[in-house]
Order: sequence, then structure tokens, then C-alpha cells
Amino acid sequence: MIPFLIIFKRNIISFKKRAWGALISGIDPLLFLLAFGFGIGKFVPNVEGLSYVEFIAPAMVIISVLYGSFFETTYNAFVRMYYENIYTAWLSTNATVKDIVLGEMLWGAFRGTIYATIVIFVLFCFGLLKNLGFLIIILVLPLLGLTFASIGMFFTSVVPNIMFFDYLYFVYINPMILFSGTYFPINILPIFLKIILKAIFPLYYAVKISRELYLSQPIDITNIIVLLITCIFFTFMAIKFLRIRLID
Repeated sequence: MIPFLIIFKRNIISFKKRAWGALISGIDPLLFLLAFGFGIGKFVPNVEGLSYVEFIAPAMVIISVLYGSFFETTYNAFVRMYYENIYTAWLSTNATVKDIVLGEMLWGAFRGTIYATIVIFVLFCFGLLKNLGFLIIILVLPLLGLTFASIGMFFTSVVPNIMFFDYLYFVYINPMILFSGTYFPINILPIFLKIILKAIFPLYYAVKISRELYLSQPIDITNIIVLLITCIFFTFMAIKFLRIRLID
């Protein structure tokens, strides 16, 4: 079996031992859906022709992917690399740094897809999936997960210690969740700010894809291209800097 698939399989086996706790850690988007969609949403008029809960519903699916894939390739990956020395053990086999990055990314994307699928099921239970064609997004979720996982692996390859992830979440992840068209359309913001947000927040393009599928609209291929380029770039950078960290 290809080494990065062995790494992926190892992570699945490890996940099974703590599955319930790991799944519970991914319910934040569901809480946001309940609090903002059904709570605050009662006081918010329609947004772009949708009720507020319908507006944020497709975004909650994408935030679930972000949480699952990014958390797994930052905190958990750093623990495997630095505290458990699992990366060193893998490198003592025929696995390479590239295999480690790809295996961890694949696992992160898989975990993010699991989280998002649970959210989709909840949306169905609440009657928010008026268009069953939205289920097509399940085929797109792995790409979205790989994109966020590649960014996570890049940061894991360069941060000096695990505490830096707290700062990362505060200055990058939380703003990205708030200002990527998740809870409000960013077209109400100044033009210069919209340009900056689109340039640094890949979540914006993922949310657009999700909302297009939710509304049965054609997918803008530009969004997929941006995510593919982002994924390839950060994968390359993660491999480069992780090799420096572990070998050079």
C-alpha cells in the first residue's frame, strides 16, 4: 500500500478509539445554526431572498469542514509530530515527508467531510434541505477539506510551538469564519475590504460553492479553481517547510 494511504489508515484506526469525543468536538456549527439561525434569525429580515436560517445553513456545512480538517492538521498533527514523535517513526520506514503531508491532509479532509455530513443530516431533519440536489455537495466536500487541511499542515510545519495555534485561530480562523459571507453578505462592505477578504480567506469561495448548490444555481468554476490553486500551493509549502523541520 502507498505510504500516505497507510498513514491515513492509521489515523482512522486511532480515530475509532475516540470517535464519540472527536465527533462532539465538531458540533460548534450546529450550535451556531441554532443560536443564529433559529434565535437571532427570528429578528432578521430576509437576506438575499432567503430567511436568515436558510442563508446561513449552507455556510454551516462549510464551517464544519473547516473545523474538522483544520483542527486535525494543526493541534492534532502537531501533537503527533512533536510530542508523540510519530512523524520520526514514519520517516524511519519508507515513508517520506511528502507521504506524511498527504496522509495527514487526506485524513483531515475525511474528518471534515464527516462533520459536514452530520450537519447536512441535521439540516434535513429541520426541513432546511428543500432542494435535495444540495446533496451533490458531498462530492465536493473532500476538495474543500483538502484545501483547509493543506493550510493547516503549512502552519504545523512552521509554528514554533503548539500555543501559536491559539493565536492563529484568533487572528485568522475566527475572522475568516465571520467575514467570508457566512453570516452576512460581504457585498455590504467597502470595496477595498472585500478585495482583501477574497484574497486571504479561501472559506469565502467554499461558502459560495455551497450556497450555489443550496439554491440550485450553476457552480462558478472560478471558485473551484481558486480552491485548487490554494490547495496545491499550501501543499507544496507544507512539504517544503516540514522537510526543513524534520530532516534538514
